[in-house]
Amino acid sequence: MRLDVFALDNALVDVLVRADDALLATLGLEKGVCSFPPDDRFEEILARAQGMDPSIEPGGSAANMATLLARLGASVAFCSAVGKDDFGELYERDLARCGVASYLRKEALPTGTAIAFITPDAQRTFADRLGASLALRAGHLPRDAIARSAITYVSGYLLEDRHLREAALEAMRIARENGGRVAIDLSDPALMERIRADTLALLRSGAFDIVFANEAEARALTGEDAESALAQLAAHAGVAVVKVGARGSLVRQGGETARVPAHVVTPVDTTGAGDAYAAGFLYGLIRGEPIATAGALGALLASEVITVVGARLQELPEKGIAALLAR
Repeated sequence: MRLDVFALDNALVDVLVRADDALLATLGLEKGVCSFPPDDRFEEILARAQGMDPSIEPGGSAANMATLLARLGASVAFCSAVGKDDFGELYERDLARCGVASYLRKEALPTGTAIAFITPDAQRTFADRLGASLALRAGHLPRDAIARSAITYVSGYLLEDRHLREAALEAMRIARENGGRVAIDLSDPALMERIRADTLALLRSGAFDIVFANEAEARALTGEDAESALAQLAAHAGVAVVKVGARGSLVRQGGETARVPAHVVTPVDTTGAGDAYAAGFLYGLIRGEPIATAGALGALLASEVITVVGARLQELPEKGIAALLAR
């Protein structure tokens, strides 16, 4: 059976905590930045977070996208590695609950964890440990599932670690050889600065068919403002999306550019906004909708997720989705 989307990423469990700037300073965390403390320091930060009545839920960028896309009605699979621990079991149960086909490898390492400190201005500051997700190898990939997928979606985070990069490139190769398209989310501006040359080379080689980026990520990769970056991305990929915050998003396919307005909401937590946008956009593409409609679906879901704590929606905005699809 054909799959709509196969997603590949680090499997992370989110530990979400409300915090203030003073706590971030005490913990030695730079506000708004994702850091990767050494294990002993990570355990100290995790212990502090667990004493603050955290919300604990499965996360990871591509998994957030995949679970929402499956709830919209698409057929979706997700691949990563988790630990043989409670967090790993939680992760597997949640994928099944959301209707996502699970290809999780079990490793004798702790499941990857992302501690998110959410300040009153809705900004997120992360302390992450990738844990078991770093053990994924190209040889572990479910080749048949990738070959059956219309779109293979990879997180930009996979392009830095050597072994994860090999797995991502192999998944992309399998997808292309079987007529599938490859989508990538650039994921983080600091990441793009670190791996800029390699990622540009992949882009220019035609490795990606669909590229998602926010304004900062697009600038970090291309050195250009949002409009120019969109043109550069679209020149090498079939579809390019650059999200510009409260100004909405820009989508380009071929010679067509759509300017999609953002919804005016009061943000509570911006965690998962980009993942929700990708889910809505890919759902539109899968249905054969115009890029403007796909972008509008993405914008709607992104606006909904930032009004709640956490990266995932508990309820879909079904009336809003139906109205967009009825246009």
